[in-house]
Amino acid sequence: MSVPAAAEEEYNLALALRVQDVDELWYLVAESFNFRAALGADAAYATEPNLRTLVRRLASFAPNATRDAFVSALIANTPLPPPIPSLAELFQTSRSE
Repeated sequence: MSVPAAAEEEYNLALALRVQDVDELWYLVAESFNFRAALGADAAYATEPNLRTLVRRLASFAPNATRDAFVSALIANTPLPPPIPSLAELFQTSRSE
């Protein structure tokens, strides 16, 4: 009997947004996002720098918004915190209070 090979882990960059007076959680998964449309000439050919640029632009619209460690790291261009195990857990940690 053969033992199945270990599944490879795959990480995606995801961003969740809570908007005041909007019940739904807005989110994007960076690999499915068209950065060229949002960033124009500032778009690079790598996902993480594009996401950092997008988040810095978003943060400029709401400089006093609450931010978690992931968003703060993206803005400050510092190493990202450990990943959240699943998209479902991202939604749980992004629940409005």
